[in-house]
Amino acid sequence: MRVALSSPFSPVAVLAAMVAAVAVLCSVPTSAELTSAFRSDFDEVVLIDGMSSPTDLDVAPDGSDLLLMCEQGGAIYAVTGAATTSDDSDVTHYEIGDLSRLMCHNGSRGLVGIAFHPNFDIQTSKEGDGSMYVYTYYTALGKGDCYTGKWEVDELPAKEGTINVLSRFPLLGDPSSLAKGALELDMQNEEILLETALQMSHNHNGGDIAFGSDGMLYLTLGDGLSNKVKNDKGLPLEQATDALFGKIIRLTPDGSIPEDNPFTPQNGYENAIFCGKGNDGYSGSSKKPCMEVYISGLRNPFRFAFNPDKDNADGSPMFFINDVGGSSYERILNARKGANYGYPDVKGPCTEDGCEDPTKHGWDRAYHWYSHDSERGACISDGTFIPAAAGWPAEFTDSYIFGEYKLG
Repeated sequence: MRVALSSPFSPVAVLAAMVAAVAVLCSVPTSAELTSAFRSDFDEVVLIDGMSSPTDLDVAPDGSDLLLMCEQGGAIYAVTGAATTSDDSDVTHYEIGDLSRLMCHNGSRGLVGIAFHPNFDIQTSKEGDGSMYVYTYYTALGKGDCYTGKWEVDELPAKEGTINVLSRFPLLGDPSSLAKGALELDMQNEEILLETALQMSHNHNGGDIAFGSDGMLYLTLGDGLSNKVKNDKGLPLEQATDALFGKIIRLTPDGSIPEDNPFTPQNGYENAIFCGKGNDGYSGSSKKPCMEVYISGLRNPFRFAFNPDKDNADGSPMFFINDVGGSSYERILNARKGANYGYPDVKGPCTEDGCEDPTKHGWDRAYHWYSHDSERGACISDGTFIPAAAGWPAEFTDSYIFGEYKLG
């Protein structure tokens, strides 16, 4: 598979990831379809050819010419030379680690998310200083094997299946050197930050990792096709705050719980627990919410994007969630702390009572949605805010663009 970008460089990570990451969601377009998707006043540059199911890409937070890229099968690469190139002649990529021995990667399972530490800087970061970490999100074997026969979660706890793992690995080497082979992951010192509940289906894993303007780690979790299971209050697991299905979670860079998360003892939830740390991804009681939960009511929030130019009025990071839909609607959600976007009761603008305002039932409303057809498509793949300093045409100022993969 090819990984491409359109110039100018600033949004390269998301534009390249639009091409790469959705291989685990929908069918892959041909090269002709890929080329036709770019506007005539943009240039297409193929950075790397011959990749095997690339799933995510992250640009170093210091703005340097260093990127991370990963493949679904577990390989992780450093990429240099992409910032200034007009072709692929100056682009170098080399493997810095391989997680394949830790993983299941059939279906939609695998290594699907990667990120630098938010304080990483090629000029100042040194081994052991706390900023030399690479964060990953991948599917690991839980109980049984990687090829469980069930399509949906029909009970909790499940008796077999896989788990999804958020972890970080120390980055070794000299980051100030962009030479090939300068960096490698310390594969012997993985630090597991969170594990989800057992999931029998290979679908709906979520898996986007990013750090907000508040320095906190945000991670998307899919519902694992768990919408038939309800908690002790009758809520589907996507909406239940006591289970890590269909959620956005928020952690500190070292994997602890921020005190200002919505469901913490500091906010009145005295019985709240860390569900993803030693508790199998759920608490077993609606009276004990998961402290890491930030947003609920999602189906498969495969990718999300922060606004680089502004935060919300309350000071929290502004970001949009691209929630992959089922057979009817795709959704873009304007993320809000503590929000419940209502899936599976809400699909697009509609509930079981009809297509009315879901806020009447206590659910939060999507910012944008579209139905499935030949013109709008059927699989939202990614999105990005266009930074004010990106140098794009004026019509893109203060805009959010997103990828629709079924349309190529």
